[in-house]
Amino acid sequence: MRLSFKWGLAIGLGALLLPGECPAFPPAPDNVIYGLVRDEWGDPILTTNAVVILETASGVTLSAAIIPLLGDGINYRLTVPMDAGITADLYKPTALRATVPFRIKVRAGQTTSLPIQMQGDYVQLGQPAQKTRLDLTLGEDSVGDGLPDAWRRMILAMSNGIYTNINQIHADDRFPGNPHTFRECYIAGTYPWDASDGFALAIIDNQQSVSVLQFAAIQGRTYTVVGSPDLKQWNPVAFRIASDTHTNALMSSYSTNTYQYIRIEVPPQNGITNLFFRGITQ
Repeated sequence: MRLSFKWGLAIGLGALLLPGECPAFPPAPDNVIYGLVRDEWGDPILTTNAVVILETASGVTLSAAIIPLLGDGINYRLTVPMDAGITADLYKPTALRATVPFRIKVRAGQTTSLPIQMQGDYVQLGQPAQKTRLDLTLGEDSVGDGLPDAWRRMILAMSNGIYTNINQIHADDRFPGNPHTFRECYIAGTYPWDASDGFALAIIDNQQSVSVLQFAAIQGRTYTVVGSPDLKQWNPVAFRIASDTHTNALMSSYSTNTYQYIRIEVPPQNGITNLFFRGITQ
């Protein structure tokens, strides 16, 4: 019997199989899960001995270290190897297939916690080559809207009788006199009962089309700035630290490990003479 192959097929089957071996199908592109892990007080995790653990219903586990200020508004990135699903067997034991149910846990030292977002049913993994942001909050949430009970109890203690139990404090409500919601205060790291403590971006000066802005930066948070000429369409703007006299490098975001007031400069934006600014914190 005579066999012949087209060149394209011959190249595709170029791997040599040894006796007893089976052909290995290539894996699918990885899936990436990333985000920000916060403690029950709303502060991003800054410890270096914590890990994020992905666990499937079948018992497969994957982990990634929490790295403070890993990127813009994130402190963990978990790469999930994906199997193409061509054969019945996985190409390796830790590979997962699309839509597999999973949960994520966080282990810090000897303590393992199930984040608020994972306390319900298992969620489904996305498709190969996808990136999914999944922010995680540690603690207990008896109200069920994403705010930890420990943080609510702090508000209750400082409310001077306005609230009598934590079930009255809802994420999208506001403390009397505060323009920001409880959820916004939790994310920004500010005190809801102090309206003057909210996150704010102030224009300090404007010289030669360079806008000088100031805001209070809180440890572990990441700050970005967007601008708009008409208050309708907003786009990210690059800036530099005003006190940095050694470099003129522009940045798209700013993070800090301490509480401090930051003054930044926004250079001219392509001839736009009037520009409104907003500050965003994560």
